[in-house]
Amino acid sequence: MIKGPRRVVTGYDDKGNCVWVSDGESQAILGGDEKVGLKVTDLWRMSEIPVPMDEDGVSTEYTIMPPKDGLVFRYAVLPPDSKREAHSGGQPRGGMHETETIDLMTMISGEIWSELEGNGKQIHLKAGDIFIQRGTNHSWHNRSDKPAVYTVVLVSAKRTATPPNTRSKESMVYRRGEPPRI
Repeated sequence: MIKGPRRVVTGYDDKGNCVWVSDGESQAILGGDEKVGLKVTDLWRMSEIPVPMDEDGVSTEYTIMPPKDGLVFRYAVLPPDSKREAHSGGQPRGGMHETETIDLMTMISGEIWSELEGNGKQIHLKAGDIFIQRGTNHSWHNRSDKPAVYTVVLVSAKRTATPPNTRSKESMVYRRGEPPRI
């Protein structure tokens, strides 16, 4: 079984003292595939902003989208494309998709190429890079021979304007209440 990363959480005991509430493996696995090394783990969810300080952010609902007006802190391991394709009969996985979120991503290790639909260009992200994804139709590729590891905070967002007409028919649009398609 693919394990989640270590998660340490602080809080208060019943006497008001500062304590470590938990220290261990994150159990909130959203998706994964041991054969290829894909892992997506929700580390913490917030139901609303501002969040009640004593809210238990341990996820029991495993969905791609964060709660309405909330956010989710996620850890992911994206295996090399070659490994994913080899285990899916050569079929591409993932593909173009957009979400109703602002995504604040930090690359920890490895490399990812981000492609936006409609412009034919790609950005190469490496360890230490920060990427802000604002609801555009995009795809991820790991063209290296090593897994890419990143964290991302998905913040619930609303569209204030109609996006340009660049969505493909193959698009995977993630909306609230839909099951994940990883």
